[in-house]
Order: sequence, then structure tokens, then C-alpha cells
Amino acid sequence: MMVTNMGKKEILDFKIWSTSITRFNAAKRITSWKHCIRWSLLSSSVYLVTLSILIYAEKIQSSHSEASQFASIFLSILVMSLSLSVNLNHLEIRAFQYHECGRKIRRLASKLAGAVDDTKIDDLFENYDDILDKYENHMSIDYYQFALHNHKQFTENQKDKIPDWYLMYLWMPIARYIPQMLVYSVTVVLPLILISRIVSF
Repeated sequence: MMVTNMGKKEILDFKIWSTSITRFNAAKRITSWKHCIRWSLLSSSVYLVTLSILIYAEKIQSSHSEASQFASIFLSILVMSLSLSVNLNHLEIRAFQYHECGRKIRRLASKLAGAVDDTKIDDLFENYDDILDKYENHMSIDYYQFALHNHKQFTENQKDKIPDWYLMYLWMPIARYIPQMLVYSVTVVLPLILISRIVSF
């Protein structure tokens, strides 16, 4: 698909292809975080209500009163932090904008296919830049995810600008999923263990 000395059309074709998929990857990443935080918020809220009911029903051992107070404060902080994270990061809006950006860029592909003169291609370059200027830039992990699945179609010059594909295979799960697993561990698993240790039936 790619040659060493690419013309304007081939350069823009690669930009449209790579950027649109990368923006879709960014939208999926943000959506994944949105679900992670919302489920964590729901779990923390349920645990907090459950703990309050157990305390009111005197189902907490007297020897664990300090632990129950700590658990209550810990869960309250989690609920407040997660609520602020959802509101301040605008995850739903950002995911939509990334996806919308990808769709607008992809529309340029059909126009580029019929472009033959430099003037038309220059106009499409300008349209491409105008679209990017209107939206938040993606993170490196989003582009690396694209590169990981398409590195065989890269030229040698393009491959020099990204990590080796086997390093990305190792790094991608750590960068993409480990942070979310840690959030779930703190908001779902840890409170469950804590409450199960102090409750008395």
C-alpha cells in the first residue's frame, strides 16, 4: 500500500486511515473508563448503604467499631472521588467527540479517492487539519493500538517512529487494562473483604 516516496495523495490517504481508526480507538478507551468508573461508583454506593444498614441493625461486632468507621469514611471518599471524576472528566462527551472526529475524517476518504489534481488534494489536506483543530488530540496508546494491528502495512520509515510490535503487545495490556483492574480492586473487591471481616450475623 505504501511506498518510500509517497505523493501528496498517498500521504493524506495514510493520515486519514490512521487518524480515523486512532480516534475510534480513543473513543473506545474513554467509553471503557466511563463504564469502569460508573460501575465502581455504583458498587461503592451499594457498599456504603449496606454498611450503614449493618451498623444501624447492630450487625457489626463491637470490637470492630473503629474498623467500621474507617470503612464508612473510606467508602464515602470513594463515592465522592468517583462522582467528581465522572463530572470533571466529561467522559461521555469526550467519547462522543472522539467518535465524531473519526467519522468526519473518514468521510474525507471518499473525496480523496476522486481527487486527481493538487489543488483538490491541498483542499482536503486543509479540511483534514481543520477537523483535527476542532477536537481533543488522542493519546499515544490509541495510535499504538492502531499500529499494533496494522504495522505490517507501515513503511520502514514509519516503523522507526513506533516501538517494536512485540513490545507494544507486552505494553498494551498493562497500559490499557491494569489501571482499570486496580480501580475495580479498590472499589469492588477491597470493600467487600473489609465488610465481610467486620460483620457479625
